[in-house]
Amino acid sequence: MQGNRLTGPIPSSIGNLTQLLQLDLSSNTLNGSIPHTLGNLNRLTSLNLSGNALTGHVPREIFSLVSLSLVMDLSDNRLDGPLPPDVSGLTNLAQLVLTGNQFSGQLPKQLDNCKSLEFLDLDGNFFDGSIPPSLSKLKGLRRLNLASNRLSGSIPPDLSQMSGLQELYLSRNDLTGTIPEELENLTSLIELDLSYNNLDGSVPLRGIFTNISGFKITGNANLCGGIPELDLPRCPAARNTHPTRWLLQIVVPVLSIALFLAILLSMFQWYRKRPGQAIKTDDDATLDDVLDEMNYQRISYAELDKATNSFADTNLIGVGKFGSVYLGTLPLLLKGTSAPDKVAVAVKVFDLCQIGASKTFVSECEALRNIRHRNLVRIITCCVSVDARGNDFRALVFEFMPNYSLDRWLNMNPKSEELKIMKNLSVIQRLNISVDIADALCYLHTNSVPQIIHCDVKPSNVLLSDDMRAVVGDFGLAKLLLEPGSHDTCSTTSTEYGTTGKVSTYGDVYSFGITLLEIFTGRSPTDDAFKDGLTLLEFVAASFPDKIEHVLDPALLLVEGIDGQVSCGSNDGGAHISEHKCLVSAVRVGLSCTRAVPFQRLSMKDAATELRSIRAACVSLAG
Repeated sequence: MQGNRLTGPIPSSIGNLTQLLQLDLSSNTLNGSIPHTLGNLNRLTSLNLSGNALTGHVPREIFSLVSLSLVMDLSDNRLDGPLPPDVSGLTNLAQLVLTGNQFSGQLPKQLDNCKSLEFLDLDGNFFDGSIPPSLSKLKGLRRLNLASNRLSGSIPPDLSQMSGLQELYLSRNDLTGTIPEELENLTSLIELDLSYNNLDGSVPLRGIFTNISGFKITGNANLCGGIPELDLPRCPAARNTHPTRWLLQIVVPVLSIALFLAILLSMFQWYRKRPGQAIKTDDDATLDDVLDEMNYQRISYAELDKATNSFADTNLIGVGKFGSVYLGTLPLLLKGTSAPDKVAVAVKVFDLCQIGASKTFVSECEALRNIRHRNLVRIITCCVSVDARGNDFRALVFEFMPNYSLDRWLNMNPKSEELKIMKNLSVIQRLNISVDIADALCYLHTNSVPQIIHCDVKPSNVLLSDDMRAVVGDFGLAKLLLEPGSHDTCSTTSTEYGTTGKVSTYGDVYSFGITLLEIFTGRSPTDDAFKDGLTLLEFVAASFPDKIEHVLDPALLLVEGIDGQVSCGSNDGGAHISEHKCLVSAVRVGLSCTRAVPFQRLSMKDAATELRSIRAACVSLAG
């Protein structure tokens, strides 16, 4: 409803729309206060009320909406009052925009609890007091805009700890003191505006301070030094109270000793890295063991650039919402070997320009950090660095699956070149893949500590190895349930999560059931055949069990042979099971996992057990 001519107050009855996921009333002429009933919208992921004439305080109830994960934009209104400590409840929010209002008081230190924030815009208000050093705990923050307020005190050196910060705007405040030299270390910073404050002292000479187009300090009369292009006066030389001779007697011996030690250290490093010597050190053998305990060496951006031919299009093997996947070859020191081997890897590069990409990177790292299972994608290492242009760079390196994703096998065009290389999947292969997926989810739900909910189970997230072993990947939306009974929200667009908005094992079971139906029907939920509200689930249920052949993948039905029978063997032939018992049983598991009432669905443990029994029966009949 944005960009209309809506007038008057926002009706409190809007709080009755408890299933609402997004609310956008921006660019209207709405007035009055924000109704506290918005706090009832506990599935809301995005709230945009910008560009109106709203007044009063922001209701505390809104700050308790943990479902808000995309944006809360209240900019360009007439809202006032302090920003309450309750803002700490926005733990999943990526973007908070309060620009152009009349907020006042000090910035609450509780902002540091909003760990998912990537953009924080509080400019154009009346905030006063000092900048909380605790903001440095927002490690994923990419933009911090506190311009045009009444902030005072010095700039906290702690802000240099925000390694991903790209934009920092502190102009038009009453800040005093010197510019912290620590800000030189923010290699990701491309915009720094400190203009129109009361800063003094020397301007640092490295990092962002050498970028004349990205660094602004106009309106600070007492600054000096800096690079020549800034045209600032020279800083007064420090008074030398010590005789030059005495200074030389101290400095020269110290420098000589330091030079001697540096030479010794260089010789020691050269000796350790000679051919035949171990090349693995504590610094480069692992990335602090955060992702894998298997002692792989640290991977740099330069190595990944070389491994993927500078991320060439010819190496591109997949594109997703938050980035791209490239095929590469890396010399890796594998466990149990003394020399590096060239290993084919899949390099997932995150597009950090996308809102939520940084959060997704952290989610995958957390989810994959401690899990070990043959049917879960194995992470080799990660790269946290900057690219050739100085931009922040994040990538995960996985084992390469030469048979790519399951959806490519299920949705092949009969006339495509792929079909000449990739044969149709047999019943046994489909059952093997189904069991592998079920075992992986069963592990996540029952054996992983903490319990992990995948949140995005679908064929495109199931990868196949050279021997057709299925592994579940893409944990960008995964949720770790640290406490029994805890709830969270999931931003995936799958049917189950899209309607309930809550994360639970039931949601994964539902998604697995739909995936199972895709495996045996060869159709996806977005198939052109599903129109006028018809769904894949309804399509299968209408023919189950007596007319199951009407919905099965045609590739499973024999073109020649016994009518109504199906091959359970390999692609080269096999025994036939009458009445499609094998397939009917498998489809029954899929339907049992997609029941409308969540607690009536099978658990992943029961689903895996049933599928293994079906596979065993099918193999025995085929043999």
